Amino acid sequence: MKTFGAAPGDGAHGSSVPGGIPPHPVLALVGCPNSGKSALFNALAGSGYYAQVSNYPGTTVEVARAGLGPWVLYDCPGIYLFPPASSDEEVTLDLLGRADLVVNVVNALCLQRDLALTYQLKGLGFRLVVVLNMVDEAGARGLEVDWRVLSRLLGVPVVPTVAVSGRGVGRLRKLLLEWGSGVEQGALRGRTRARAVPLPNHSSIPKRPSPATALSPPVPPTPAELTQLLSRCTSVRRGYDRRGISLAAMTVRPLTGYPILLGALAGVYYLLGNLIAHRVVGFTEDVLFKDWWEPAVRMGVGRLTPLESPLGWILAGEFGILTTAVTYLFGLLLPLVVGFSLVLAFLEDVGYLPRIAVLLDEALSTVGLNGRAVIPLILGFGCVTMATMTTRILATEREKRIATFLLALGVPCSAQLAVIAVLFASMGPAVALWYAVIMFVVFGIVGSGIDAMLPGRSQALLMELPPLRIPHPGNVLMKAAMRTRWFMAEAGPLFALGLLGLGLLRMLGVLGVLEGALTPLVTGWLGLPPGAAPAFLMGFLRRDFGAAGLYSLNLEPLQAVVAAVVITLFVPCIASAVTIVRERGFLEGAAVWIGCLSISVLVGGLLSRLLAPFF
Repeated sequence: MKTFGAAPGDGAHGSSVPGGIPPHPVLALVGCPNSGKSALFNALAGSGYYAQVSNYPGTTVEVARAGLGPWVLYDCPGIYLFPPASSDEEVTLDLLGRADLVVNVVNALCLQRDLALTYQLKGLGFRLVVVLNMVDEAGARGLEVDWRVLSRLLGVPVVPTVAVSGRGVGRLRKLLLEWGSGVEQGALRGRTRARAVPLPNHSSIPKRPSPATALSPPVPPTPAELTQLLSRCTSVRRGYDRRGISLAAMTVRPLTGYPILLGALAGVYYLLGNLIAHRVVGFTEDVLFKDWWEPAVRMGVGRLTPLESPLGWILAGEFGILTTAVTYLFGLLLPLVVGFSLVLAFLEDVGYLPRIAVLLDEALSTVGLNGRAVIPLILGFGCVTMATMTTRILATEREKRIATFLLALGVPCSAQLAVIAVLFASMGPAVALWYAVIMFVVFGIVGSGIDAMLPGRSQALLMELPPLRIPHPGNVLMKAAMRTRWFMAEAGPLFALGLLGLGLLRMLGVLGVLEGALTPLVTGWLGLPPGAAPAFLMGFLRRDFGAAGLYSLNLEPLQAVVAAVVITLFVPCIASAVTIVRERGFLEGAAVWIGCLSISVLVGGLLSRLLAPFF
C-alpha cells in the first residue's frame, strides 16, 4: 500500500520522477485539473523555463521542474482526491512524499471541488500554502471570494492570483523565497535538517507527516461542510454579464455546437491552407530558400569541392543536407508548424477543446472510445508522439489500445497536415474535402473493427468543462514556441540524417534498386509516378518528410488524394514507434506498425481505382 509521505532518509533521493529528486528543498505545486497549476508554474519559473499549459484535464503527463531560489519547484500532475486513481496521480503521490512545502492551487470558480483536496492535504500534515487562482474569472461571473477570511478558516496562508497575467504571482514568489531562506542552510546540509527548520513567520504550519501518521488519506469533507465554509467567505454579486455562459452552452449543444465546430475548422483551414501554406510558404520556400539560399550554397560548396564529387553531392546535390534539408525544414515545415502550433495553443487556452470532447462523445463511442479521447486525438494533430503519452488519461487498457492505434494510423501531425495543406492549396477545397471524408471513413471503419474485436465497452464520459476565456497572448506564443522548438530539435537531425542516407544510397546505386523494387507497387497499385518511391522511403523516418517529398512531384488531383491518404495512414514515425513500444510493449508496437503499413497500401490502391471516375 502506498504511504502518504516518506520519512527523511527513506528514499527521498529516489528516481521515480524524471530527473530524480535533487538534495534541495522540494516545492510541489498540487491541484485539481483545470486549476491553472501549470500556468502558475510558468509564471513562477519565469521566461527561462516553460512547461505545457492547458486548461483541460490530463495535459501534465510528465513532471516539469525549475529552480526557484533555494527551492526545486515541481509541477505535479493534476489530482482530484486521494487515493490516486491513475498513473499520473501516482506521480503526484510520489512527489508529495518528497515535498518540503506544498503549494495547493485552487480554482476560485470551483472552490467546492478544489477545497476537498485542500482539506486532505491539510489533514496529511503538509506545510501548506493555498493559491486562490483565477480570481478575475470568478469576479467576472459575479463571485467574490474573501481570501483573508478563507485563510483564517483554513488556518493556512492564502494568496489570490491570476496566473496567466502574473497578478499576485510576485507576492507569492516573495513569500516562497522568504520561506526558502529559512530552510536553505539546513537543506544544503541534508534533507532531515531542512524539515527541522521552522518557516519564518509561519512556524505553526504543520510539518511534513511521518509514515506512522500517514498510511491512508483522510476522508474529504462532506458537501454540506464545504457549503458551510464557502458561505462564510464568498458572496454572489447580482446583475453580472451572462453572455459568456450562454456562448459556452451553445458550443456543447448539437444543434449549435456542430455549426460552431465546422466554422472553427473552416477558419483553421483558411488560415493554414491559404494564408500560411499558400502565401507565407510560397515566399519562404520559393523565394528565400530556392531562389536565394540554394544558389548561394551551391556556389560556396563549388568553391570547396566539385558539385559532382561525393562531398559536393552530399552537401548540395539532389538530397543535399545544406540545400534540400534546409529548404524543407525552414522554408516549408517551420512556417507550417508555427502556424498550427499557434492555432492549437489558442484553442486550448480558449477552453474549446474539452467542449469538442463533449460534443463528439457519442460519435467516438462507435469506435470504442468516449469524448475524453478527443484530448489525445486533437493533441495528435500537434504531435502524435506527445499525444500517445497522453492516452494515459483514458480509463481502461482497452481504450488506450484503441486510441493508440488510431493515433498512429489516422491522425496526421501538424507538420504532415501542414504539408498536405500545401499540396492541396492550388487544387481547390474540393480535393481537400475528398481527403477529409476518406480519412474520416477509414478512421471510423478501422476503429469500429478494433472495437468489435476487443472485449468490453467504452466508459461513460465524465469531464469538467472550463469556462470559455480570452487567452493570454504571452501564454499562446510561449506554448507555440515551445512546440516549434521541440519539433525542430527532433526533426532537424532526423531529416538531415535521412537525406544523408538517401544521398549515400543514390551514390552507391542502392536507391535505384529500391525504387525499382517499389515501382510496381507505387505506379501499378497506387497509380503514382515513380518519383514517389523516395518519398515513401523517407516516410519510414517521418511521415511529414514523406509528405514533403510528395509535394515536389506536381501530382494530379487524384494522385494527390491517393498519395496524401497513403502517407497519412503510413507507419508511425520513429519517435512515435518508440513511444508506442514503451507504452504498449514490443508485440503491440510491432502490430501497430505492420497494421498501419498494410492498411495504407490497401486503401491507396483501392482509392486509385474507385475514385478515377470522379476526377
